[in-house]
This record gives sequence, C-alpha cells and structure tokens, in this order.
Amino acid sequence: MRITALEIQESADTTYRLFDFNRIDPVTQNKRDLQVQQGIDAITLTQGQQQLNQKQELIEQAVVKTLVDQPPFTLNHWSVRGKSRLTCRQPFTLLVAVAGEIDLNFNGQRLTLTAGTTLLLTPENDYYYLSGHGEFFLAWPHS
Repeated sequence: MRITALEIQESADTTYRLFDFNRIDPVTQNKRDLQVQQGIDAITLTQGQQQLNQKQELIEQAVVKTLVDQPPFTLNHWSVRGKSRLTCRQPFTLLVAVAGEIDLNFNGQRLTLTAGTTLLLTPENDYYYLSGHGEFFLAWPHS
C-alpha cells in the first residue's frame, strides 16, 4: 500500500518545528530544537465533527471530487480516464499528480504528469486539456 500526504497550509506568522528529519544545524553541528509542545498548545480543535460538503461531478471523462471547499482553500481530487479539460480561474492553482500518466496540453505545449509532478497553473489559458489515465489533486486559495 502506498500513502501520499499532501500538506496544504495557510500563511501564519508563527512556525513550530515538530519534526526536522534529524537534520544537523550547520552552525552548531547539533540537531535543531523541536517545538512540539508549543505546536500542540497552538492547535485549536472544535468540538464534534465538522460536516464537509463533499460533492462529485463528471467533467467529460474525469471524475472530480471536491474534498474541501471552505476557507482558506479548495481541494479537488481528479481521476482521469480518457479526455477532459480543466479551467483555472484563480491567480494560481496547485496541481499534484499522484498516480498514472496524464498528458496536459495548453498553448501548444504538452507536459506528461506522473506521480510526484507538481505544477502551478495560472489563468492565462482558457483551458488545460487532459488525456490519459491517472489521478491528481488541485488546490487553490479562497480570495
């Protein structure tokens, strides 16, 4: 089984280091300090379950599932099985391919998306044309 983690963040003026991959600080030659307790203290959890309004739609030969659509961002999962197209209306949209192989065509250019491919899409193109079989996530911030 393969697990892919996609971390989407909003801007914050405070950052706590919870894990650092055992990296060594080049100045002190020691592992960098972690701020685990401060990170835990900063977490705000709401009581009970939050209701996510997930929806699914078919766009040509792609199943698009909205996983999150509330501030501060929207996150969609695309499963392409043939041809489809997507639009990008936001100042930027993050695309992260996670499975298969999909050709992305725009402005006479072609990129092949395979697992791990990450792109920033911009609204200069009316459409991004897709063909192939694979999956990717799209995320964009709310205005």
